Amino acid sequence: PFDIFFGNFMGNGEEQKVSSAPITLQIRPLPSGQPPSFYGAVGRGYTLKSTAKPDQVEAGEAINWTATVYGLTNLKPTSDLAFPQVDGFKNYPAASNVGKTQTAPVLNYKTFKTVLVPAASGSYVLPELEWSYFNPANGKYHTLRTEPEMITVTPSTQETGSVNFAATQPTANGFQTLGQDVRYLKTTYAPSPLWLAHLSQWRTFNVIVLFLVGVCVLFASFGRKSLAQRKAFLTAKARLKKATAHTDVAEICAGYLQEKFKINTGSLPLRDITKALQAKGVRSATAEAFALLWQRLEAARFAPTQQTDQGTIDLAAQALDVFTLMEEETK
Repeated sequence: PFDIFFGNFMGNGEEQKVSSAPITLQIRPLPSGQPPSFYGAVGRGYTLKSTAKPDQVEAGEAINWTATVYGLTNLKPTSDLAFPQVDGFKNYPAASNVGKTQTAPVLNYKTFKTVLVPAASGSYVLPELEWSYFNPANGKYHTLRTEPEMITVTPSTQETGSVNFAATQPTANGFQTLGQDVRYLKTTYAPSPLWLAHLSQWRTFNVIVLFLVGVCVLFASFGRKSLAQRKAFLTAKARLKKATAHTDVAEICAGYLQEKFKINTGSLPLRDITKALQAKGVRSATAEAFALLWQRLEAARFAPTQQTDQGTIDLAAQALDVFTLMEEETK
């Protein structure tokens, strides 16, 4: 501040520039022979742990399979561990996360997670996980392995949505039979037969009438079937415009396949659903497009991220495009 008043007498400051000496870095390339489980970690003293919880579930319930790597170096630049595909389970990988332990010694860690959903009951073994790193001290790759995990899957106990209207006690659906109509015996003689009773003697006429009735019933059934299938598309299209969440789109897709093709998505794996669609006349490319849509919906269900309105709108638009193709191919 004194320079403002006394600058002419005391003199102004002069900017000076200084530089440090250059630093030379020598970067050695990683040697060849990298194992498949090498994800870019360089250092030493790493440890690997894994857990699968819960280890006892019912068919259709989710299991969190988690693997965590601990070490002294920064693990954020490394790639994510690839979980193996386990027969009998659907696999939904989730995003990894990094951090530091709160207790001494302070270690960096990186956690990998996937969600497994068993399709049937039984005893299963989750295979060991492998994670490799390069140790510059000895110039070698080292591989860490976890122990296999035992999983027990029991049959599902979830109740179905069917309703027993003949139950004499209240059911979970709230229906109960309160009584039955009385069936009375006839107490009067039958009236004299009318001229209609003699139609049975006109055999040729009866054959013609039955033939015409059969033709009418046949055309009516085709018309009713076509109308019902068309109604399924229009209903799904209207509901997609009002969908507000990923689960709404999934429910609409399941309802459309049930009404249009009589395919129950709840009891079939995705591979069988695509085969059933092709058997109904849907082209293989369209069936694959539905498979991609269904995988996105299942991933949003079992490994959810932050859902947005735009994400739901995009899924609904994708579903409508697939339904439109199915309508054109199955006319």
